[in-house]
Amino acid sequence: MEPTTYAEVAGMVAWFGVLGMVVAGLALIAVKVVRADEVPAYVRGRIQWWTAHNAGFMLGGLVLAVAGLIGAAAL
Repeated sequence: MEPTTYAEVAGMVAWFGVLGMVVAGLALIAVKVVRADEVPAYVRGRIQWWTAHNAGFMLGGLVLAVAGLIGAAAL
C-alpha cells in the first residue's frame, strides 16, 4: 500500500468540509420544515440542539473546506 500524499490529504480535508456544510445545510432545512409542536418531546430536544449548534457546524465545514483548498493550492 502506497503512503498517502499531501495532495490526497488536502483533497480529503476539503471534501470533509464540503460534506459538513451540506449536512449542516440539510439540517437547517429540516429544522425549518419540521414544526416543533408536531413531534415527540425527544425530537424537540434534538431540534433545539441542532438549532443552537448548526452555525458552528457550518463554520467548521467552511474552515475545513478552505483549509483543504489552500493546502491543495500550495502544491
